[in-house]
Amino acid sequence: MHNTLKNIDKIDLIKRVKTSDQRAFQILYNYYFSKIYAFLNSLNLSTYADDVVQETFVILWNKREDLDVEKSFESYLFTIAKNLALKSLRKQIVYQLEESTEALEYKSSLVENDAFSEDLEKTYTTILSKLPERVKNVFELKRMYGWSTDQIAEHLHIAPKTVENHMNRALTILKKEMNSMSLLTILLFFKQF
Repeated sequence: MHNTLKNIDKIDLIKRVKTSDQRAFQILYNYYFSKIYAFLNSLNLSTYADDVVQETFVILWNKREDLDVEKSFESYLFTIAKNLALKSLRKQIVYQLEESTEALEYKSSLVENDAFSEDLEKTYTTILSKLPERVKNVFELKRMYGWSTDQIAEHLHIAPKTVENHMNRALTILKKEMNSMSLLTILLFFKQF
């Protein structure tokens, strides 16, 4: 095919492509495919070469009626390929930047959440430490482990009514302690339960 193109007038091929001659287009495609690929490689844009070369020829075919036989066909073809490759590169860079930004924002929010969680955990531990031991045990079994009143009563060998009294006492103490805390902290505190 390469020799065939050298023997045929390129201008004649371009004129034939302008009239939708698929055979002429195939000859140009076969001749220029590796040249465009090498050109993109020389610009360090080979990552996108396969797609870019294909898209270059799609554009060439779609704009075949506008081809100017007086202007450099090769220059036109290589300019299309270079612009497509640069466009792909820009998209990739933007995508990577967005991905990096999202990752940094996520990591930053994790650090902030971790710091807030640590503060919340300290507050929680401080408030629980103010509860009497038996009240604290009942509260933890009920809220942290999800045990029923009957399960707690059986486990601690106390009456279900006593479990309810301990829970009421725990909640009263917690509400009193919460008066000094912000609404957001209170909401997040109780969200844990």
